Amino acid sequence: MRVRKALAAVALSAGLVAGGIASGAGTARAADGCDAIGGHASDRPWIGWNGCVAATDGLWSRFYDGRPQVAWSDELFTAFPYNTGLSISCWLSGPAVQGPWGTSTVWDKVELYEWPGAGASGFTFRTLAVPDAWVYTGSNDPVVPHC
Repeated sequence: MRVRKALAAVALSAGLVAGGIASGAGTARAADGCDAIGGHASDRPWIGWNGCVAATDGLWSRFYDGRPQVAWSDELFTAFPYNTGLSISCWLSGPAVQGPWGTSTVWDKVELYEWPGAGASGFTFRTLAVPDAWVYTGSNDPVVPHC
């Protein structure tokens, strides 16, 4: 098991990750201000974060409709800024995405999120999915159960 290094700073040559998943994700930073792991929502201290966006140029999320896996055809929702705290409830299979820690077919089902400096949690009324390859969780293996 490879463990994501706390001081990861990887420059990638591609300007876009396959299918426009990470908009301009040319670099990733895992430890620089990545306080989401084990942190709590600023206005809801009972909500804990188990991931944060590592793509410095932001990470696109897709609506997930409950099918067995995520697909490129799933509608895009928004690009989460770098260091957005994520509450990941479970993981799904999906298209392979190349990230700073390698290629992965794991996608994280996001229930709640908090943009850096926003001071309020975002509640998703439709379930969102993001490629785990661009989310810092402290592990290359899923940190939550399969959906």
